[in-house]
Amino acid sequence: MTIWAAGGIGLGGGYEPTLLPARANEPVRLNLVTENMYSCTRAFVIPALGIQQILPATGTVTLDLPPQPPGTVLRFTCSMGMYRRPEQSSQGGYVIIDSYMRFYFRFLAPHLGEIEQGRVRQVTSLLYDHLLDFIGTHTFEELCRDWIGVYAEMGSLYFLPERIGSYWSKQNQVEVVAINWRTKDILLGECKWGQKPVRRK
Repeated sequence: MTIWAAGGIGLGGGYEPTLLPARANEPVRLNLVTENMYSCTRAFVIPALGIQQILPATGTVTLDLPPQPPGTVLRFTCSMGMYRRPEQSSQGGYVIIDSYMRFYFRFLAPHLGEIEQGRVRQVTSLLYDHLLDFIGTHTFEELCRDWIGVYAEMGSLYFLPERIGSYWSKQNQVEVVAINWRTKDILLGECKWGQKPVRRK
């Protein structure tokens, strides 16, 4: 089986594919392929097996995984735990969960040379053009989900969620989902970020 690790200094980053089925009770050989990669994805980790492997910037590293019983799910990430697979993601990719590092790799890392030389116009132009979209894509949605948790803890929500997250499929996208399986309560929310106020229809 082969996993490709992306560089993470642009919009992308993480590991592909995000899900690799394997036969139970049989060893698995994992090939980790990198090409011009300089982000924390070079530090590949499988926490359940205690595997920590530093990958080359370009090259292939082979890992032999021991047999696993039926139903086992082995999750992999970078050593800082910043990459995770979005739940029910139709895109099937990984996202950086650390807000600062996400900003750094999107706007600053590709232009470190210019910044060190005091030439920052390219970076400021990029910020002016894409910052609002960047905030709306991940940060504002995460803030809304965090707010639901605080709101529920204050007793202001009519039920106490057991889990708060989001839902993606090929047909639908729900930015905020709060659910209590025991009481069978659910909250579905849509959150939008932009320069103009959003009015209730």
